[in-house]
Amino acid sequence: MKEKSDLVRAWIQRAERHLSDVGIYLTKGESLVACYKALLAGEKYLKAYLTAADANFYASDGLDRLIQMALERDPRFTVLKAASQELVRYDIGSRIYTGREPSARMVLGALQAATKFKQFVLDLLRADLRVED
Repeated sequence: MKEKSDLVRAWIQRAERHLSDVGIYLTKGESLVACYKALLAGEKYLKAYLTAADANFYASDGLDRLIQMALERDPRFTVLKAASQELVRYDIGSRIYTGREPSARMVLGALQAATKFKQFVLDLLRADLRVED
């Protein structure tokens, strides 16, 4: 059985892959997929935190549910509410996306939101939960 720290690192590695995919899909002209990858990165960073905090969640839980779970454990996650709202609108995995194709500026906004998740969660993991990268 894997150690909890190994599981946390695995979630972080998945998140990092999704973040790097944002640029790849943007250069291919697939901006909606790029935004969706940013959303997935945010979800994976939250799953890393929740795993470290011994929270129970489903692999299928989306960003809204995950941020709520994180807020219940630590009110400091309030700082990610705006970033969460920026990302959740690109949730094409659970429903048919009805918006227009995101512009490069919108992709940048999604990437910045996902990066806020990264910075906040990694800082929290290092400081409070003593998990290293």
